[in-house]
Amino acid sequence: MHHIYDLRSLEAEYQLPGMRSLTMTYLADNLYSASNNTAFELSHWISAPLDAFNTLQVAVPTFNDDGNTIHHARCTSLELF
Repeated sequence: MHHIYDLRSLEAEYQLPGMRSLTMTYLADNLYSASNNTAFELSHWISAPLDAFNTLQVAVPTFNDDGNTIHHARCTSLELF
């Protein structure tokens, strides 16, 4: 697996053609903006760095012992759990 830094590298690594344009469309339709410069904000979000993390689901007993609640432990390093 290569390092994923932004939408461009995510699109290339997983061969997702149109990922950036689809993300831009989604953000344009759903992004609330308090500023008047939405074009700048969209380009900022499109070029923002991405963070990836690994998730481990952990069953934790409930306080009243009537079952478990699933908690998601997250690790942001390249190491697996």
